[in-house]
Amino acid sequence: LDRMRQTLVSSEKQSAEASGELALSALIDNLRREVDKLKNAKFRFLIIGDFNRGKSSILNVLFGQKLLPMGVTATTSIPTFVRYGEQEKVIVYKKNGTQESISLEEYKKKYTLNSKEVKDNIKRVFKSVENWLSPLDKADFYYPVELLSRGVEFIDTAGLNHSNEEDIKTFSYIPDCHAILFVLSAEQQLTIKEKDYLNTSIKDKVGTVFFLINKWELVQESGKKEIHDVFVEGLSECLTVEENDVEKMWGDTIFDVYAQTALENLEKGESLKNTGFIQFSMRLDQFLIHERLIAELLPSLQTARSVTNTVTKVVEERLLVLNETVKSLEEKIRKVNPNIESTKKIIKRLRSQFFNTKNSCIAKVEGNYQSYFSQILSKIENDFTMPPVAGLGENQKENYKKLLEKKLREYQQEKLDGWKNISAAIVANSYLELTELFNEEEKEYDKERQKIKEILEGKDLNIQNQSQLSTYQTVSTPESSLKVIDASATGKMILAGSGATVGTGAAALGGVALANLAGAHLAIAAGLALTPLGWGIIGVSVVGGGLAAWWGRRSEIDKFQKGMQKQLVQEFQKLLEPEQISGIKKAIGDLFVGFESRADQLKDDVESLESSLSNFLNNLQESKKSKEVDSQAEAKRLEAFKVDISAQWETINAKYTEIATSKK
Repeated sequence: LDRMRQTLVSSEKQSAEASGELALSALIDNLRREVDKLKNAKFRFLIIGDFNRGKSSILNVLFGQKLLPMGVTATTSIPTFVRYGEQEKVIVYKKNGTQESISLEEYKKKYTLNSKEVKDNIKRVFKSVENWLSPLDKADFYYPVELLSRGVEFIDTAGLNHSNEEDIKTFSYIPDCHAILFVLSAEQQLTIKEKDYLNTSIKDKVGTVFFLINKWELVQESGKKEIHDVFVEGLSECLTVEENDVEKMWGDTIFDVYAQTALENLEKGESLKNTGFIQFSMRLDQFLIHERLIAELLPSLQTARSVTNTVTKVVEERLLVLNETVKSLEEKIRKVNPNIESTKKIIKRLRSQFFNTKNSCIAKVEGNYQSYFSQILSKIENDFTMPPVAGLGENQKENYKKLLEKKLREYQQEKLDGWKNISAAIVANSYLELTELFNEEEKEYDKERQKIKEILEGKDLNIQNQSQLSTYQTVSTPESSLKVIDASATGKMILAGSGATVGTGAAALGGVALANLAGAHLAIAAGLALTPLGWGIIGVSVVGGGLAAWWGRRSEIDKFQKGMQKQLVQEFQKLLEPEQISGIKKAIGDLFVGFESRADQLKDDVESLESSLSNFLNNLQESKKSKEVDSQAEAKRLEAFKVDISAQWETINAKYTEIATSKK
């Protein structure tokens, strides 16, 4: 890998002196990073998940003791590198270049969000969590723990879905890690955001991902099978594998864990049996013994392959224009500029219509939501009738309570299902509208990109046989080249992070995608009490002659039933509180993340194309103006450079194959 890096460095110097640099600095940096990782010889796990998923608790169980701070609020405020050390200590790194070495207890007081000292500082001095976090970079935790002594490190991150800045920082660590522990919650089965994270930032970015589904303690036994099935369906969509294959992943890369129970057992000196950690620890040991080396080498192999493919493309592009005159280069730049402007207009129009449709959908859902539940409130006293109590005896109190509870649940569920159907229809219409919009606009976009390619190559091409357009590298991105938006791009778009495609979007709207509705209907259900406070009236029924006498007094019965109805009204009124409305609007907006992501990709592609064409052609143009390029000699050198890199790739690939085969 280092030899490949040096070859790129040498070639860039020679290119600068001849036909102009090939803009390979990003590839050089990627190779340097992989070389450093291999020399470091540490195997890194990145642990990620939404805030309050129990990431730190899971690590504490693996370490066998409560090392990392935990709490009911988010505690891991900054990325934490957990490493082996003979002595326990914490080093906090700040963005101004300074660092602070403190004890674990001091760290918990000064740098965790559930610390009273921190809360007071945020309130009095910093005014917000973001301001308090701003000067901090990361922290190193050193512990004399056996697992860490084996050259293993963990990066415990701040919870996702708190701020975009923190999410970006968390995902920036992925290239420096070899495996991911993705922590989910049994209480919230693969939210829209989690699916989006998996599809856009995790999947295909690292060789191994372990899914740890935590917090099963908070789920009733009767609901566990249903929750398991929801995870199977969701992961099947995200990972694009059959549900049977996902089932087979349980015990290999998917584990149900009870972190809180496991920690309590550790404190009592009891076994971790039935917490999921015995099985996961055994699998982790097996992975580190038998699969660690391959997992360490795989990112390097992928980087070398990417470098080789990119060098091949970039050299071929340079050879394409190497023999042209300054005049012909200027003519090509002049010709492609109108097409670039056309693509920019297409994207501007697409984004404008997308945001209009999205905002219109949110407004329509909000209006219908308020109208729907306001109408329920206006009719609830006549709409919901209490079960009759006349004639009930002393021993029938519990039966009556169960009957009333059942009616309450059925009534609530009926209203919630009604809302879900209304909102699903609204969102479905917006989805279909956006699907048609993206299909039409991307067809126009592809036509313009095809014209650009034909101009640059100076020949006619059959778009039906063209899998991707010519690529132009830019030093501003780590990617080796600009990827083309092909004819099937819209069909590959993720439907709100669910893994479904736009082509199957209409069918999916009645299933998982809108069954979750970004968790909106689940948030509503959580707001309704299923055991009304009015039971207290029955609790004092022994006064004045006992329960039987109470049942016989019409005034007491009326009082009880009115109390129940009032309680029900109060619970439904909660659904119209401002924070609930705000949550619904955000949830609906999150449903469109797939479309927005696609629009952003197109926008980035156009901007990168414009920049790379300008840099690439203008640099070569200036080079030709300032001196005469020996095109024949430069072509020979570039061809040799391409062959050299390909040969080095073959060596790396052969060595990796040899090691992988021997490990099997």
